[in-house]
Amino acid sequence: MKVISLKKVMMTLISAALVAVTMPFFAFNVNAATISLSPASGSVNLGDSVNLSTTVTPSGGAISSLSGFTWKTSDGTVHVPNDIGANPNPSTISFTGTANEAGTFLFTVKYQMNDASIATATYTLTVAGGSSSKSEKTTASKGPTAEEIRQREIEEAYEEFINEGTASANRTVDGNKSEVNGFYYAKKVNGVAIQPSANSGADTTSYVRVSDTDKKKSHAAVGVADLAAATLNATVGPCINVSYGKITDGKFVSTTDGSDGNMWIGIPDNFKVAGARYAVIAVYEGGTYKIIYNTVSAANPADSGKILVSVPKATSADVMYAVIRY
Repeated sequence: MKVISLKKVMMTLISAALVAVTMPFFAFNVNAATISLSPASGSVNLGDSVNLSTTVTPSGGAISSLSGFTWKTSDGTVHVPNDIGANPNPSTISFTGTANEAGTFLFTVKYQMNDASIATATYTLTVAGGSSSKSEKTTASKGPTAEEIRQREIEEAYEEFINEGTASANRTVDGNKSEVNGFYYAKKVNGVAIQPSANSGADTTSYVRVSDTDKKKSHAAVGVADLAAATLNATVGPCINVSYGKITDGKFVSTTDGSDGNMWIGIPDNFKVAGARYAVIAVYEGGTYKIIYNTVSAANPADSGKILVSVPKATSADVMYAVIRY
């Protein structure tokens, strides 16, 4: 079994997070599922070969993926025990190596749940035989080491990214909430809310990835939107990418199920013009498109600052939606 170090895992996680707005991600939700570890602790003697494991049990939801983990000493100092590695996965966590450093070490693991929460649990590893020399040295120092600061910055940046993508404001438009789990990272609009129709095929495993895009990121798709908008003498505004899918065995699988229904988009202030009309151009893979006009009603007046469109079932799992004004 391969041992994964804290450094390698955190570097992998933050690299994945920084490109997540255009690549597959894992499932999130607003409800708080939890996990528990059994056993929650283990001990070995100094110099022993380490071969411990604990079972991960989710409650109130299923695990989508590993979010990250940290090692700390009993006094809270970030510190990896010498020559002991951890290999966490959605069902078990194993600890292997050689106990070359004594002390009490706290291993806190984080998992992304399919209900949009991040659940955590802590395993206590005790290496008997004296105090941790490395821990004492670190504690006696005047401040954290450069490596500890770097690891902390990586973790904080990653958590900030996750919190932004799961923020309620990004998946709510003037009180209209999205009914699909997902990662909502479109910040150039005032929220996106996706509400699949009853016969769309959406279920509790449905998941979407929503992100901003532009000509640099989606040159061909935005080009199609420009041509389509020209037929109405319209102006193209903010564009978003939506990837439709489901979480199967903890992995994102693309599907067009759940892609038809209502979509609310909050119009950003810099694109609002009094008395203007709005629509959305859906651009599918291959360059086909459909112009979908804003549904104006008592619930959505013309100058409400939001767009309501009834989107048809997509012809591809990845769709770019361009907001236009005419």
